[in-house]
Amino acid sequence: MKTLFKSFLAVSLLAVLVTSCKKDKDHDDHEHDHEVIGTVNLKFTKVGSTTVQTFTWKDLDGDGGNAPVVDEITLDENAVYNVTMELLDIHGHDLTHDIEDHESDHHRFYYAATVTGGAITFSDFDKDEDGISLGLKSKWTTTGHSEGTVKITLRHYQNDNKAEADDVNSSKSSTDAELIFPIHVH
Repeated sequence: MKTLFKSFLAVSLLAVLVTSCKKDKDHDDHEHDHEVIGTVNLKFTKVGSTTVQTFTWKDLDGDGGNAPVVDEITLDENAVYNVTMELLDIHGHDLTHDIEDHESDHHRFYYAATVTGGAITFSDFDKDEDGISLGLKSKWTTTGHSEGTVKITLRHYQNDNKAEADDVNSSKSSTDAELIFPIHVH
């Protein structure tokens, strides 16, 4: 009888451990889908060059804590840059590929420059699987000396209803993140 009880206890414990591991894995996957963005790296490569400049926005304590630490973007006048964005959660886990591979039809990055002097324009965005702008990759063109800010807004679409014509304030989406970088073009 004692052996039967020990066998029953061992099988029960094993079942609890397997179930707990499965729940933790499912929980981690679910939580990972909604991780807080802690770091954004913008990587600029000037057309005609192989040099990469990286500018970072970092807020490791999330909303409501300390203000983010943000690099000033410094670019050359009258130049074109290929830009890629890298997103990390507050633990350093790469979120970029998750958005590219699994969530591209639910997300879109919007760019807006508020500058004095010259201008900054954004174009050539990478596309999601439906051919709609995603914005993890882009081309930035500068004209003339300018100073100001660049705002990058990540919008989340609940359904697969994103359209190329949607603007940043589309009622079909909500803001997941809004980042503001100071910029100086000289």
